[in-house]
Amino acid sequence: MIRFDLDESVIRQDALSLRYADECYVVTVTYLDNKISDPVNGITPDQTIMVRFGLKYLGDFSYKTDLLAFNQNENQ
Repeated sequence: MIRFDLDESVIRQDALSLRYADECYVVTVTYLDNKISDPVNGITPDQTIMVRFGLKYLGDFSYKTDLLAFNQNENQ
């Protein structure tokens, strides 16, 4: 997925998803790169990885992390 700003001719957001499914479960990993910046409203560019694991007929589990916060904590 790509979100493109036609007025400014720049990419605002892009995402890449990988999915595996078989008879028992489904695993989806999504990388999201958000380039939107609005300091007045506290919106900053960020990167996110989302992992979703689902057991067919039983339910699913999702996990999401903010890559920039992880990298900032690691550098301190």
